[in-house]
Amino acid sequence: MGTNTVGIRNDKDPRVDLPPLTALWVLGIHALALFIPLTLLVVVKQQAELVALRADYPDLFPLAVLLMMLGSAFEMTQNHSDRWYVTRESASADGKSSTDMLFYSFITLSQAVIIIACAGKTAWLSVPALLLALSQPFFYSGGRFVMVPLAAVGLLSGVVAYTTFGDPVILLQLGMPAVTAFFFGILLRTGNQFMHGLTTLSASFGVVLLAWGIQRSGSLVVDGWLVVIALVIGVLVLLLGTRRFLLSLKPTPRPSQ
Repeated sequence: MGTNTVGIRNDKDPRVDLPPLTALWVLGIHALALFIPLTLLVVVKQQAELVALRADYPDLFPLAVLLMMLGSAFEMTQNHSDRWYVTRESASADGKSSTDMLFYSFITLSQAVIIIACAGKTAWLSVPALLLALSQPFFYSGGRFVMVPLAAVGLLSGVVAYTTFGDPVILLQLGMPAVTAFFFGILLRTGNQFMHGLTTLSASFGVVLLAWGIQRSGSLVVDGWLVVIALVIGVLVLLLGTRRFLLSLKPTPRPSQ
């Protein structure tokens, strides 16, 4: 069929240019990232009465999930074009491509839909969020302030979701871009592709925190701030404690070379 085997040389251009175990890790995490937004659907269904009571347009949550999954699919497509080996020059990193643009655009739009689902009747919040999300392709194409729409809409989405459902765990979403940047920076500095999997896992975990926060809101638990403080301290200790070791990792060998 003309396909290539992971980690095995075939015309010196394997579609997955990673050693077998690293390929299993990276592709497995991306498969998880593709389907992980479904956790939000499960929780929204379980907490249907709560969501209907507090959210302005609860029927939009499935659309937000769909947009997240489409974004992940485009990100996987771009990674496949880059043969799953991320370097600073690849479109999956600092390079540019139409597929990468679609990844950012769908993810940003999904956050705007979360805002509309939660507080769509508050026009001064929902309308600017939607317009800013729709501007993401233009920011990307212009090459300046590329992350502004995603960062702004993502921040607003987390705050609006928190004010809608009330559990502080939801605010942990706001810290995930920093965790993602931590692993992504190490990936680019070391070339160790294990960091690619951790970057993807961090980037996709925000929706789990949103779902967890909604579930906790329906359970009437009151330890939210204690959980938030404990998790923030734990993650900071873990990241700072392992940073030197992670920066000492060697580049992942490429089967094509």
